[in-house]
Amino acid sequence: MEDNKRLQSIRYLVLLSYVIMLTFNVLANAIPINQQTTGQVADTYFNLLAPAGLTFSIWGLIYAWLFLFVVYQLGRFYRATKPNQAFISRLDVYFILSSFANAVWIVAWHNHWIGVSVIVMIGILFCLIQINLLLRKCRLTFKDRVFMHMPFSLY
Repeated sequence: MEDNKRLQSIRYLVLLSYVIMLTFNVLANAIPINQQTTGQVADTYFNLLAPAGLTFSIWGLIYAWLFLFVVYQLGRFYRATKPNQAFISRLDVYFILSSFANAVWIVAWHNHWIGVSVIVMIGILFCLIQINLLLRKCRLTFKDRVFMHMPFSLY
């Protein structure tokens, strides 16, 4: 019984962390944070490797697929077996960490704390690598590939 409560808490933390991450990303451009959009901050730093602005439209697709992952892991499309619950919980923890780090990155980036933003990006990358390693170790069903592997492959 206690394990079920813990799993349910983790699942709702996944949802909460996703909402926070998405909110920060939307507000960063809608308000904007520190009177600059995310793109305007990027434009203040010259570099030869910046892609065309249209390239950033991929984030809408990434966040949509991550939303499908969040709904999936809440158990809306499947019933997890006992062995899969432990696997999904580990994956969920990395997702929660990456989502909160994404929100922190927005704050750091908009305040031009470049060193902090790089460290946070490395943390996000670490979480995503761990998620992908977990996904490679597990036998995935078709639904798992669609709702778990695909979102993180895009991300």
